[in-house]
Amino acid sequence: MVQHIDRVFTKFKDVFAGREDEIRNFVLRHFERDFKERIVENIERMDATEKIKTSGFRNNLSSWRDSNKNIVISTCLLVKDKQKRYDYKITFLKEKFHSDDIERMKAALNEVDNLREKLKLKFAVVKLDSATKLAKEMNIPKYMEELSEVKEEITVLEKDYNKKLNRLVESLRIHRENNNINEALKNCDEIIEISKSINRTDLMEKYTQITNRIMNEMIADKEKREKSYEKILNLENQMNKSREHKNLEEAIVICKQIIQIAKSNEMIDLIEKYNQILDQLKNEQIILEDKTKTLMNELKELDEKIEFTIANDKLEEALNYSEKCLQISKTLQNDDLIKKYQFISERIQKRIINVEEQHSKLLTELEELEQQISIERERNNLDIALDLCEKIIQLSRSLNKIDLMDKYSEILTQIKNDIENQKDTGEKFEELKLIIEKLNKEGLDALYGNKLAESLRKYKKIKDHLIRYIE
Repeated sequence: MVQHIDRVFTKFKDVFAGREDEIRNFVLRHFERDFKERIVENIERMDATEKIKTSGFRNNLSSWRDSNKNIVISTCLLVKDKQKRYDYKITFLKEKFHSDDIERMKAALNEVDNLREKLKLKFAVVKLDSATKLAKEMNIPKYMEELSEVKEEITVLEKDYNKKLNRLVESLRIHRENNNINEALKNCDEIIEISKSINRTDLMEKYTQITNRIMNEMIADKEKREKSYEKILNLENQMNKSREHKNLEEAIVICKQIIQIAKSNEMIDLIEKYNQILDQLKNEQIILEDKTKTLMNELKELDEKIEFTIANDKLEEALNYSEKCLQISKTLQNDDLIKKYQFISERIQKRIINVEEQHSKLLTELEELEQQISIERERNNLDIALDLCEKIIQLSRSLNKIDLMDKYSEILTQIKNDIENQKDTGEKFEELKLIIEKLNKEGLDALYGNKLAESLRKYKKIKDHLIRYIE
């Protein structure tokens, strides 16, 4: 009955000047039976403002019946700050139909209202058609008009639901195209719910099947996503290894592959995560490029130092520079440079070993020469000792033994002096020899000539020469 009264008030809504809800509730409280048993033909508004002068401006509603049992409801209100009173006359059709027919019509209307309330719109329309046919047979235009209005309301309601269904169907199509499975399932649930509410079993069955299909797709999608997750984990391990080894260009390529997989599977959280990692890798690459440039410049300088020190036989320095280059190459993780400086270091180390071996041999040779020179000096083989001394000085110079160079430079001088002295002594000896040979001949001649005194003088002179030479 509430719906019936609502329908009447909706029909005559333009009649009311205000306080419509209060009037409706007033009718519901006091005249529900009239609306239940009788048919409203008309509601009209009458301006009764003049009566305020006699009865006053009242806030409460009042009512009465006229001689034909029609209802009049009186209400006062302010319209643009002016006091107004309106009387609303609700006119009912005169009873000229059989009560059984009226009951049948009311029962039909109530059933239509119940079906509409339950959103069983198709059944409501069928019932309306049956009730309309009955109204035509009874020739009750008022009912026919009311039934027509109800049918129009149901048609509008059906259109609204159909529009909503159409929107949901379109939304479902878009979500399925974009592989938004969860959203697509929500759309299906809403469609099924609406279909159930309006008793559209065909739609219920159709979208139940679609739901099952989507669920199967979800299972397949889950398997696909799991495989994608596994692939992403493997790629992440590769990316981290490349990042560890400072192979950032390769790490960036792998990171982009991960982002592409995440996008194809709509893994929003992973897309955001790896986009951040990609930015970090790009920044690291810029820093690494700057560092690499600096280290390459340092390598170039060290290279020049290696060449210079090797050329000047400063092998320990050269090895130190080469080891620095090797360390830089390892920092750069450049296999070619690592091999290069490993080779250079090994070559320098071999040269150092050779030099040390040669040095050791020279030291041994030097010791032997020192012993030999002592022997030759003792034997008075001064020329041999002189040659040996010069060799010692030369070896000392090559071995950078300044003390030995100084020592044997002095010895060399001594030997040269000894040689000079020996030379002078030899000359004097030859001279003495000639004198002695001459005196000896003269002494022998004197002896053979029986000149004993002369001979004795000659030999005495020989004695004197020998004593002076020895002294």
